Amino acid sequence: MLLPVLVATTYSPDSLLIVALALLFVPTYLAALRRRARLGRFAIVNGLVGWTGIGWIVMLVVAAWPDPSTRPAREAGLPPTGR
Repeated sequence: MLLPVLVATTYSPDSLLIVALALLFVPTYLAALRRRARLGRFAIVNGLVGWTGIGWIVMLVVAAWPDPSTRPAREAGLPPTGR
C-alpha cells in the first residue's frame, strides 16, 4: 500500500530542479573535495556533458582519478628546480 502514497505525493517543480542540479554536480563536488586543479573548467564541462548518463559517469571517474598536476616534480619525472 506504499505505492499509492508515493504516486499521490506531489513535488513542486522547483524542488525537483534543485535536486536534479545537485545530483548533476556531484562530480564537481567530489573534484572540489579532492582539490583538483582547474576546478572551474571541470565544473563547466560537467555542466555541459553531465546531463547525459555517460558524461556524468565519465566526469565522476575523472573527479576520482588522481590529479597529475598535484604530484611532486620527482614523481612526474621532471628535473629538480631551485638548486
